[in-house]
Amino acid sequence: AAVTFTRETGDAATASFNSVIKQLMVGIGLDNVFLSLDSGAVFATYGSVTTLAGATVAAVGNAANDLASIVLAPATTEIYLGDPFAQGAPLTDWAIDLSALGATDSFTLTARAVNEPGGLALMLGALAAAGFTRRRRA
Repeated sequence: AAVTFTRETGDAATASFNSVIKQLMVGIGLDNVFLSLDSGAVFATYGSVTTLAGATVAAVGNAANDLASIVLAPATTEIYLGDPFAQGAPLTDWAIDLSALGATDSFTLTARAVNEPGGLALMLGALAAAGFTRRRRA
């Protein structure tokens, strides 16, 4: 999923955000989540990451601070970036540095989830079986 934002005159040089990322496909967990920014926006701080079970996970950024990688082990169906439910410390929101963008410049925040291979194989097997059954009936 991707969301595009436009910086407006008077906006602060840093924008904070938090989010819930949820896997909606039943039986398939999230193994890895990648967050990326474009157009000169960079992560100022990598906030907290917690799982549905309450485990804390570290986000690892690249040298340019425009990509964050979150590795989840074991896989989970839901993660929380920052403090989306306003619970307070020790949870901290993420921050994006917008100082390289001018007024009316846009940037995109993209979240990409990479699912566990076993879950995908199970789903593909189920789809193949459904297709075979349908073909036999025809």
